[in-house]
Amino acid sequence: MTNAKRFGLIAFSVGWLAPFTYSIASAYDFLLRWVWPAAAYNDHSAMQPLHPFYIAANLLYVSVVWLAIVIVYWVLRATRDRNA
Repeated sequence: MTNAKRFGLIAFSVGWLAPFTYSIASAYDFLLRWVWPAAAYNDHSAMQPLHPFYIAANLLYVSVVWLAIVIVYWVLRATRDRNA
């Protein structure tokens, strides 16, 4: 197996972590910087309509589907018939 193929399998296997991490981080940032201060001080003037929170759910769905594909790939690869 070549190093490029190994790197590709590694990137495929752990790549789902990037959209997952960004989704969780943007949701936490939105709560920490916008929702909690707005609720505490009743001041909504600092709310930004283009915060990454609006794509957090989509990124979470992408990462879960990507992880499912990775799991199916590795299960099929581990259980394949090596004699065929």
